[in-house]
Amino acid sequence: MPRRHTRPPRGKSAARYNAVKHGLRSAAIVVPGELRHEWIAFCDTVTAELAPETAIEIYLSANIAALMWRILRIPKAEAALARDGDTVQSGKLCETFKRLAAQFLPEPLAEEQWETGPDVSSMPVEGTPDPGAEPKEESPISRLITPLNQALDRITRYEQHLYRQLYSALGHLAALQDRRKRAEADRARQN
Repeated sequence: MPRRHTRPPRGKSAARYNAVKHGLRSAAIVVPGELRHEWIAFCDTVTAELAPETAIEIYLSANIAALMWRILRIPKAEAALARDGDTVQSGKLCETFKRLAAQFLPEPLAEEQWETGPDVSSMPVEGTPDPGAEPKEESPISRLITPLNQALDRITRYEQHLYRQLYSALGHLAALQDRRKRAEADRARQN
């Protein structure tokens, strides 16, 4: 039986973040590019402000801090997406825009046409297919922009999901704290 190569523990710990793009859905709280001591300070600050007193309140406070920490990653993810998109596609994108503008936009009007407007008699009417035209293929501009839009849309959906979770956790925590404070006030009145 052939012996399988085993990866050393150090290699496993380094490789586990290979697929992390932005960390918005990462199971790990601190991802590469972030500092653990900053996370601990942030978590301590949020927890102190929420002032939890019971085990459930402490759990919700930690969850709220983690959600807020992930939300803070969103601008970084958007900036990375814009930077990657610009560096990879800016040249192609500019060339494509120029080509499409030349193909679909009319020539600028000459001074004598400013009053009368362009001659539209030879322009094709939109919506009427040219019988001799080749079938339309996907436009080059949509091939360039669609992956960027999809990635931005995915980040926006993650952001909305994180905010829904955050507001839900904040609502649960507020309800628990309110219930606890009312119970404490009732006990104080009874004594």
